[in-house]
Formats: sequence, C-alpha cells, structure tokens
Amino acid sequence: MRRHGEFDRQMKITFKPSRKDFSQRIAAVLAAVLLAGAAAGCSTPKPADPAYTFPLASPENSAAAGEASETDETLAQMAAENAEAQAEETGAETSAAESTSEEGATAAAEEAQAAQEQKPEITELTAESGTLWIESLETDVDAEKIILKLPETLSARGIYGEESGALKEEAIPADAYEIETLKIGNMNKEPAALYLSDERGNPSAEDSPYLTIDLGAGNGAHMFVTDPVTMHNVWTDLMQVELSVVFRNVLRVRIDENLAGNRLAECAELFSERGEYSGEYKNPMTGETEELQLSYAAYAPEAFENDGAENPLIIWLHGAGEGGTDPEIALLGNPVTRLAQEKIQSYFESETEDGETAKGAYVLVPQTQTYWMDAGDGKNHIGNQDSRYTQILLDLIDQFLEEHPDVDEDRIILTGCSNGGYMTMALMIARPKQWAAAVPVCEAYSYSARDTSDFEKRFMTRDKVLAICRIPCWFIHCAEDTTVPPGYYSIAAYRAFLEGGADNCWYSMLSEMTGENGKKLDGHFAWVPFLEDRVSGVQNIAQIRDAGYAKDSKMEGRITTDGFEPGETGGDEYAEMGGERFTSVFAWMNAQRR
Repeated sequence: MRRHGEFDRQMKITFKPSRKDFSQRIAAVLAAVLLAGAAAGCSTPKPADPAYTFPLASPENSAAAGEASETDETLAQMAAENAEAQAEETGAETSAAESTSEEGATAAAEEAQAAQEQKPEITELTAESGTLWIESLETDVDAEKIILKLPETLSARGIYGEESGALKEEAIPADAYEIETLKIGNMNKEPAALYLSDERGNPSAEDSPYLTIDLGAGNGAHMFVTDPVTMHNVWTDLMQVELSVVFRNVLRVRIDENLAGNRLAECAELFSERGEYSGEYKNPMTGETEELQLSYAAYAPEAFENDGAENPLIIWLHGAGEGGTDPEIALLGNPVTRLAQEKIQSYFESETEDGETAKGAYVLVPQTQTYWMDAGDGKNHIGNQDSRYTQILLDLIDQFLEEHPDVDEDRIILTGCSNGGYMTMALMIARPKQWAAAVPVCEAYSYSARDTSDFEKRFMTRDKVLAICRIPCWFIHCAEDTTVPPGYYSIAAYRAFLEGGADNCWYSMLSEMTGENGKKLDGHFAWVPFLEDRVSGVQNIAQIRDAGYAKDSKMEGRITTDGFEPGETGGDEYAEMGGERFTSVFAWMNAQRR
C-alpha cells in the first residue's frame, strides 16, 4: 500500500504539464499577442519594458494593450506553476529536466537572436497642422513653441511612461524620444521640452492629439523682419518648420510645413477690441483734403463696464517701426502688452459706487499707417513739423470715450516712445486741458526748428511750453541714446518746462539700457525698463536749475546735460506730490487727476 505522501507526489507528476506542452502554450499566447498588435497597427513592445503601452490611444490600440497586459499575467502564472513542479521532481527527473533546460536555453537564445535581428516597425504620423506660439520679448517677437495637431490621439501613459497615466512632470522624459531633425527656416534648434498639450499649447495630463515642442524663452525664431522701404516691422513669411521626432523607437512624428501664417499670440489677445477709424482731413503740408485711416487695439474687459467705477485710460503711441495696418504689430513690436498684465494693472485703483476698490485701467493702442512724424508726404521726419495724424487721432480717442462711458475723463494718461513720444507731445499741445498726465519716453519732438536760415528758431515755441508745462509730466530717456539724442529733445523740453513754471514734472535719465537679464541693449530702447516697471528714480530738480544753460549753445543752451546724473533706475531722487513719495512711474500715473 502506497503511503499518502508518495501518492501526492505521483499525482503531481501525473498532472504536471510537460515542457513540450508548456512551450506550446507559451508560443500560442505570444502568437495571440503578435496578432493583436498587428491588428492594431502597432509593433511589438520592447522586451525590456513589458509594461510599455503603445503611444497611440485609439480604441483598437487600447484593446491590444489590455490583451497584452492580461497575457503578461497569464505567462507569469504559468511560469510560476512550472517552476514549483520542477522543484519537487526526483533526482532522475532533475537530470532529465537539465537536459530539457539545455534544449530550452538553446531555443530561447535562438528566439532572442531572431527577435534582435528583426527590427521593430516604426509607425509614421504626419501632423495635420502646426501653430507657432508667439511671445513679445524685450526687443524681439519670437516663435517659442510649435503646437502640432496630429491625426491620432497619443496615449499619455505610452508617451510619458507613467503607470497611472497621470503626469509627474510637464515634460516628456528625455530618454523617451529622439530628435532626428528640428529646423525653423535655416536654423537648427534644440527643444527645451516636449509635452502633450491642448490646442493652445498648455501641458495636458490626458491623452491628446496635440504635441507641443517648447523651444524655451529667447530660443525661438524671430518673427519680424524690416520692410526696407517703409522700415516698418512686418511678419516674416520664412517659417518652414521641419521636425522629425521618434518616441520609444516605435512612433515617429513629422511635420515639414511653412507655419508663418499660423500664429497664436496669447499676450496680444488681452487686447480683444480691434478696429479702424477713418475720415477726411486737411494735409498740413499740401493743404489739400485727404482720406486717412488709423487701426487700433484696446484692452477693454467687460468687467470694467460692470464694476460700478470710473476707470482710468492709458493711451500708448507706438514707435516708427510699428506703423502699418496690423494692430498686433503695434502691440508686439514694443512689449506694450505688459500694460494689460497684472503687475502694471494692479497700480491703478478706482472707487466703485459701493465704496469698494476696483483695480485696472483701459489701454488704447492706436496705429498709424505710416509714422506719427509724417508731416504729409509719407516720410518719417525728425520731429520738427506738424503731424498729418493729429486730428484723426484725437477723433479716434473721442470715439473710444463715447463707446466706453465708464472711462474717467479726468484720468486719461498719454504715453508713447520715440515717434510715439513725439505724438504724445503733439497731443498735449493740441488739447492741453484734456489730459491728466503724460509720460513721453525717448520723445522725438524737436526743440529746435532746425531752420538753416535761423539756427535759434524753436519748434517748441514759448507759447507751446506755457500751454503744456503745467500738465503733470514724467520724461524718460537714456543718456546713451544716439537715435534720439536727449539734448536735442527731452532735455531741452524739460528745461523749458521748469523755466515755464512746471511743478509736477520729473525726468528719469537712465545710465544705460539693459534687459531684465542684464543684457546690454541699444541706448534708444528706454521703453523696455518703462514697460517692465523698472523706472523709479528721478533727477534732482534743484541741481538742474542751478546748473544753468550753456551760453554757446545754438538752442539757447538747452542741449547741455549739466546738472543731470544718469542712474540705473533714472536718478537718485523720487517724485513727490502732496506729501506722497512715488517709487514707480505707474504709481505716480495712478495718482494724477486732470
């Protein structure tokens, strides 16, 4: 009679699957996996990563991935059962198993070699379309992101390699992809990051048909070129994007397309109110009537109309390079969109009907077809003649006030740079009683008439000075500006304002132009620190008065810089009014009333 233990051992051996059966079952399951993968249009997952999910997230691929996962569990269970039975075999069976194991090892090695020789097929995806994400930098307008719309939805788990499919980081791991080609125009680029996104390039933790290639701040492609005839900024048409990127050796994404016309400038979208204003006006040079038109963009949130407050209005006048008929160029050519962002908007406060404090200010950005300093012949003059656009610009402002009755007409502030600084001065002269304050930045309104027959003749006449010197005014200029030398323009005007009796008039003279990162800029770019809220100091008025005027000057001494001490923030003093000290030009602007 057999003992109970011996019976158990014999029963286990009797019902243990043979190695041949086990190999056949393994082969059958692997065949099912390969068939499912082929049906889904995908290649075999890499052996080193059994949890890998193919990057496409179509229903067929999801089903194939599920089957593959179940198959992995089945194979593991079968292998464990076989190992347990193997451990309980007798010595003779062990010897037979060793022989079988050698055969199995040889077969496995042959299969591994065959698998290695068979390169996995790479699925090819060509993007349906692409969009360039545009940012306005200090001195450039760059395409900093490429947003691709793909014909297939990509799996977040397959792309990121996360078990749960949720992102731990925004960027796809660098070892999950290989950039084969990335060129914009004739420039090779290195991406800062890749990630799944929504259609606007915002990182997404979900499966998505959108893939964003982030080039990094300041590493993009310059979007503006200069028209050699008008010297205006215009959009480039040379933005051929060539991209080839391979994900996990199984998926290649491509695009080879000119994306110059596919742009997304989110920073400019705050200025959602766009339009044109036209009319007939007298040309100051010819005396004839002509048809003129201005374009404009405005930051005018609906919330302002419903906040129960009278809100201030900032009018920004662009430089010479931003003329034309596309107001987005006026918004981006100088980084004027910062006027609508929270940092600057938070300075402006208004009281609501309920006694609460409302934050923010309207921003109107008109655009001339040519130049603000165009005297009537389409040319950009040197600021010593009247503009053909003065009256139409005033009419555009009047229309804006009619359409926005909640604007506080006692708090309309003029500002602009270079050509726009000239126009700031011109509007002050045209309607001196309308403005609460003015901030001319590297203004180009000439003090001298530049009359070769009379070098002493002034364009900024005594009558003009007396009419506007009582308007609260804050001049900003850089001592290193060679494009609009401050001595012939803002310094001369400022001295005349002080001589005329100005009592709320300030001057920030910057020692040099630097960006936020300390990079040295052209001395003319005084609008950069202004729009970045880096202008806080002013010059010492008493010191300037005491310095007097140079007796040998051809412009009554106004070009002398005696008494001025340039500084990083504009000077060592602070503007003061009514016992209040202002450490930002925008805080001062908020305090002004007509």
